[in-house]
Amino acid sequence: MNIVVAKGLSRVFTGDGGEVVALREATCSLASGDKVALLGRSGSGKSTLLHLLAGLDQPTAGDVSWPALGAAMAWPAGVVATVFQGASLVPTLTAVENVSLPLLLREDDEDGAEASAVAALAALGLDAIGGHLPDELSGGQSQRVAIARALAGGPRLLLADEPTGQLDAVAGASVVDALLRAADASGGALLVTTHDERVAARFPTRWTMEDGGLRCSA
Repeated sequence: MNIVVAKGLSRVFTGDGGEVVALREATCSLASGDKVALLGRSGSGKSTLLHLLAGLDQPTAGDVSWPALGAAMAWPAGVVATVFQGASLVPTLTAVENVSLPLLLREDDEDGAEASAVAALAALGLDAIGGHLPDELSGGQSQRVAIARALAGGPRLLLADEPTGQLDAVAGASVVDALLRAADASGGALLVTTHDERVAARFPTRWTMEDGGLRCSA
């Protein structure tokens, strides 16, 4: 069953310089088990599409729906998880507490949430920093904590925006490993935006974007 379906999505931003067309009539879908890399240069519209598929923004034209998940306002915390280019960690919470947060928001018990958080951090090689605050972490560590937070709840739809962009090749490969394993474990759908051909090569399906236009292919 399709988890998310987009039909004819367009997104136009209006500013002091006039209108900017970020996305042009994009049509695509993601079903359970899909693993897709979305390739494109910076500014091509990848992030805009990801935000629309996550329900974080509204299209100027077209329609997006989530047949397997229902209305966006009714989703339990963690069922759709987004990894942004910036880590967006809560500065007053430790790494474990940041990862536990969405689990607690969906009313998991504290011990279970902490155990899931510890396991998610370990999967990304972050066993030693669970008690550290964000300002005690490097940029790469912070990004991996944000990815662990997204993975901990076993999301049905996982959307990651350039998740390896701040990482070296070894750390980046481990992140891709973790994302693919998590998608297999949850049976959900995974979409990763990237400009790195090495990352895209790990995925069975590749889409491309150029000047706001989307091309979907196997």
